Amino acid sequence: GELINCTIVNNHASNNGGGVWGSPTMVNCIIWGNTAAFGGNQIFGAIASVHCIIQGGWPGSNIPAIAPGFANPGGNDFRLLATSPAVDAGFGTM
Repeated sequence: GELINCTIVNNHASNNGGGVWGSPTMVNCIIWGNTAAFGGNQIFGAIASVHCIIQGGWPGSNIPAIAPGFANPGGNDFRLLATSPAVDAGFGTM
C-alpha cells in the first residue's frame, strides 16, 4: 500500500509498530511521537520508499532525524509552522 502526505502522530500499539506496521511506500509523511510496547515505536516493518520526517530517522536512508515543526503539539495542534522543514519539501530518496 501507499501512504501519501500523511501525518501519523501520538499513537500507541500494544504490540509492534506504534505509528506504522507493515511495508508501505510512504511519500511526504510525518511519523512522530508514536509508541509501541515491543518493537518499532514509529515503524515496524520493511518500508519500501520513504520521503518523510521520522522521529529518530530511518536506518540506511537519507531520512533526517529533525523535528517536524508542529504549531503546538502539546495542545494537539499538529499544523506545520511556516518554518517547518516539512513545508514544501520531500525527504529521502525514491
